[in-house]
Amino acid sequence: MDNNLDALKQQWQQLSNSTVAGVDPALVTNRRMSSRHGYLLRFYRVLIIVCLIWILLSPLTLFKAGLPVFLCVTTSVYFGVMAVLCFITYQRIREIDFGTMTVVELLASVGRVMRTRLVSRCIGLMLCVPLIASLLYYFSANKAMLVGGISGAVLGGILGYINDAKIRRYLKEIRRELMSVEG
Repeated sequence: MDNNLDALKQQWQQLSNSTVAGVDPALVTNRRMSSRHGYLLRFYRVLIIVCLIWILLSPLTLFKAGLPVFLCVTTSVYFGVMAVLCFITYQRIREIDFGTMTVVELLASVGRVMRTRLVSRCIGLMLCVPLIASLLYYFSANKAMLVGGISGAVLGGILGYINDAKIRRYLKEIRRELMSVEG
């Protein structure tokens, strides 16, 4: 029993002291993890830009459509909150450094990204559902706006789910590859 415990401690120590580049050169040469990392950074950069654009654009378009000022401001605030949450996630992803961090540190960083995304998704949904309901309520005065709003909500939900699933898959693949690294 003591031999198993000592062997486990020794393996854990080797894992803690090794970097990805030092442990498995194939992980660095095939660049799968770093390309996924780059994709995640680009995706969140685009989300931040889109949210920042809609902070300004949403009050203009909604006010022109005849919606109340409070709803225009609320929509703009929603996009501001989402931009901040996307920026926080972006920063967490940027913290991942395959060249200098140990495998344990990389696993911890990926876990932080996953937790940050979960919190951001929960906050986003809690804010989004009442906002969409309010928008659809005011859109109901005009049949074309209501159909457009429902279509946009459904299409946006589908695209959001697809992108979220892809990001979750990339993060799980990075974590799985890190966990498969043996010291």
